[in-house]
Amino acid sequence: MDKKIPLLTANDIECRIQMITKNNKALVLLYKNARVDMRILDEVFGPMNWQREHQVVNNNLFCTIAVWDESKKAWISKQDVGVPSQTEAEKGQASDAFKRAGTCWGIGRELYDVPPIFILLDKKEIVPRSNGKTTSYAKFYVKSIQYDETLRKFTKLSIVDSKGNSRYSLQSPVKSAVTASKQNDDKSIGKENKTQSSGAQAEKQTNGVTSNVANNAANDIKMRNHYLIEIVKAANIKEMANRLPSIIQEEYGVNSINKLTFEQAKEMYENIDFILDTAMAEAEDKEAVNR
Repeated sequence: MDKKIPLLTANDIECRIQMITKNNKALVLLYKNARVDMRILDEVFGPMNWQREHQVVNNNLFCTIAVWDESKKAWISKQDVGVPSQTEAEKGQASDAFKRAGTCWGIGRELYDVPPIFILLDKKEIVPRSNGKTTSYAKFYVKSIQYDETLRKFTKLSIVDSKGNSRYSLQSPVKSAVTASKQNDDKSIGKENKTQSSGAQAEKQTNGVTSNVANNAANDIKMRNHYLIEIVKAANIKEMANRLPSIIQEEYGVNSINKLTFEQAKEMYENIDFILDTAMAEAEDKEAVNR
């Protein structure tokens, strides 16, 4: 079975405000609904070649999506558990289990790579609640989205409000080390071919390229150290220094800030406020649940 799950389009993705921070920023989550999973399963495998089944295990509702593999003459299954919704608990749990099982098949898995999205709300968009907290009925929509097809990660993302006003824009292309190296090599070769007029001149240019590569490597090390220092400073300011190792582990899969690569350090530095605010919000939610 050689089937490719397509990446989600802007029309496939919906926005939901998860919470509002003390500085009036809305933490916006991107998600898919169950109809998206159904449509993609139909398009990729065919309406008659997949099936779903729900079962309760230890009071938890699981969903299994099975796809027919013609080459193996067998049903291939993937399963996940759902979480009850706040409105229609049972229906919401069944839908959530189905969507999670769809993610196991690769549908919308790229949403896990979305950086924390914070949108500054206008005062008119904020509604006070009786418990002293605030809510908002503002609606946001994904206007456009682009991916790195190889890494299957976001490179550009644009979010607008109900009036079409731009409220969030992500433009930080994701490049693999191989891609970046190839681009640098292509540029160097282009310059070399353009200005080359003799063997001696070509040798001189090659030496210059080698020198530039060494200088760039040294600059990368210097900038990486700068990024790490600023990340630690930001964590100290927000009193999150003790949680920094666990945040780095969760975000990048390494257990020490010193193990971050240049690209990882740069990415974390550029998004440090979002990352720390999200971690703080999650901690507040856990405390609220425990209370």
